Amino acid sequence: MLKGIDATIDFYERFPWGDFKSVLELHGTKIAIYSAGDEKQHLLNAIDFGNSRACDLLVAVVRAGTHYNEPLADFTCGEDFDWFTLKKGNNTEEVSLNETRMVIQLFNEIVKAAGL
Repeated sequence: MLKGIDATIDFYERFPWGDFKSVLELHGTKIAIYSAGDEKQHLLNAIDFGNSRACDLLVAVVRAGTHYNEPLADFTCGEDFDWFTLKKGNNTEEVSLNETRMVIQLFNEIVKAAGL
């Protein structure tokens, strides 16, 4: 979706297990994307990745679990980061619809942060 509004890919690396990390640029805003993981170290790696690439925004995806909050202890929700939670569904159709809603919500937040 971001490429459809003129975002360019500056960096892309696929992990052996199929997830990826990437940096895109959208109208002067650098966006790091670090896909799903299962441990708090994954979120730390995502934060380090975004910082090392001097990104303005980081989209990091983690599975549910309160232990993921630990790496964010020095940050303030709403100022330094926003936490979005994927709603569970009762069936495959609901899960798919909720995933689509989450992608649209994230897209809208990114576009807004990029000043578009």
